[in-house]
Amino acid sequence: NFLKHLFFLRVWNFNDESGFSQVLHLDTPKSLVPGSESGELLVAGGLALPGMLKKHEGGGLAGTLASLAPILKLKHLGIKANASERKNLLERLPKHIQTILSYRKPDNSFSEHQMVGSHKSTVSILKALMETQTYFSIDPDVIQGATRWVQLRQEDDGSFTPLPADVKFSPLSLSFDVYRKNNSKEISLLEQIAEITAETLITFHEYPIENSEEIYSFGKATNFLENVLPKIENSEAVSAVTLALVLYRSKKANWAIEKLRNSSTTEDGEFGWPHIMPKRDAADWLYESESSRTLKEPLVATVEDYKASVYSLWTFCQIGDFKFAESVARYLFYRSHMLDKHPELLYPAVKVFSHFDSLVNDRHRSLTVSLATSGMELTDTLELKTDKPPQILHLPSLPTKVFVYATGAGCATIQGKINYSTYSVSNQTSLIELWSGIVQEILPDRSSVEEIEGKLPMLKIKHCFRWKGTIPSGVLRLEVSLFSGFELASITQIVVTPTEHMAEMQHGYFANNLWFVFANISTTCPICVQYIVRSSFIVSSLRPAFARIYPASREDLAAETFFHTHGSSNLLRGITEDDLITWFGKNTSRPVEYNMESPDCKKNRSIQTEKDVRITTDNPVFTTPLQ
Repeated sequence: NFLKHLFFLRVWNFNDESGFSQVLHLDTPKSLVPGSESGELLVAGGLALPGMLKKHEGGGLAGTLASLAPILKLKHLGIKANASERKNLLERLPKHIQTILSYRKPDNSFSEHQMVGSHKSTVSILKALMETQTYFSIDPDVIQGATRWVQLRQEDDGSFTPLPADVKFSPLSLSFDVYRKNNSKEISLLEQIAEITAETLITFHEYPIENSEEIYSFGKATNFLENVLPKIENSEAVSAVTLALVLYRSKKANWAIEKLRNSSTTEDGEFGWPHIMPKRDAADWLYESESSRTLKEPLVATVEDYKASVYSLWTFCQIGDFKFAESVARYLFYRSHMLDKHPELLYPAVKVFSHFDSLVNDRHRSLTVSLATSGMELTDTLELKTDKPPQILHLPSLPTKVFVYATGAGCATIQGKINYSTYSVSNQTSLIELWSGIVQEILPDRSSVEEIEGKLPMLKIKHCFRWKGTIPSGVLRLEVSLFSGFELASITQIVVTPTEHMAEMQHGYFANNLWFVFANISTTCPICVQYIVRSSFIVSSLRPAFARIYPASREDLAAETFFHTHGSSNLLRGITEDDLITWFGKNTSRPVEYNMESPDCKKNRSIQTEKDVRITTDNPVFTTPLQ
């Protein structure tokens, strides 16, 4: 099953004697598998920090970094942290650190792909490793090596520039940013450079400066940001630059703060970013206010705006403007569903929420909250204090509405979580197109032990994808969840059709999960990878396998597909027409014919047939071209 995790968070601050009410909508999509839905409410006094969704093996560098976010929560809660959660986290920490170190390159930087550099990944990992040292000993050479690598990348003007893996995706169809329509490529690049430079300064701010060389380096970077401040406009660049200038006490910090306020204040005086409102979508999270009884606008946000808001919250906390910081916190929590599809945002979000909560926490005030579902199956009244652990209430039925009434004073978090299974996915996005299928079943030899025991055939599986972006892809991850009981037969049988300028493919596997990492895809011709899997078990009623491909830094842009065998295959034993309709929307599992190639691609493919890439036994991780 393909699990969707949805979060709805509501935070309010209440300072009067009268009550305050709000309605939380917990809806389910039409595409869910009947009976798969379940839900719960988390009710906490104060500001509940976001939790991490369960990630499967091979979730990439962004997912691995997100796995360290609970460390920040542990640090924030201190002795109030749940003892069992603390123990489990510290037991898993060495594994997380080891996984992160596996992305370390020979030059001491970090990247999703060993052949492609990434400044942003190195800075993010460096920040996380520094935070983690309180609980786990990190080799000083790792941190010093990465720090030195970052310093050596500084340009003469003080800036830090993006590397090939730091591709930034803002397709017009995915962004409602007003500024993006008229910005030239030069301004867009300048904004990205300013953002990366600011993030680098922010990373090093909390740690002691050891020598005059570092002071000079940070001073140059600060001067660069001061000079580009008048030229940048997008939310992410403005907020990151403002925070960096505030942290380093720049003379232009007040000007930057004023620019940030002007660009992030709505007509109502609340925090928000200007954008073109898209057509209302049932997937947007809506809420009602009892005072007006009207439907509010959809709570949409781009990943750029959400990240910009994280920086903004940090900035307003830093300058002591807690009233506006509270407005930013509401903006972020009302859009916390963004963290479900953006694991790269979880670590910075937890960090800034911890900081905000420590500043505004008032132990002398508390809220009394009454809850009731629309059918009155669940009713409860809870006194919420910041020093009490969160409480979890299971929802009897879905969809439902939760009516909340609060009295007293303070802050509380009501979090609704829905889990459900769905087979409704799309194999095409504005950037990528994906096809997956079984191209051959290799039956056991006649009269062999495998045939007598009824073992399933070996499968030759093929995935083809086409990059549709107008710029090189950066790093792409193709992730596959095989049929239950199946695993990769041999690493020597993985074959990929390469293209010009494409970096060597990498791969990994764990049980029935496989992942392939590609980089620098610039052609619109399809790239295919093929391998053989087998099962040592006799399994019937197999659910379909699942594949998806996405830019490593943007999991939300994934193209996804389910696939199965067809015809009279033994893999279809125990499967009914109803199962097929549930999985594929039709009474057959036969895939749509693969047809991604243009005539020019077919001509080039015939020339490159002899240049297919295989993984050799001498090098089980990287592919090497045949000579």
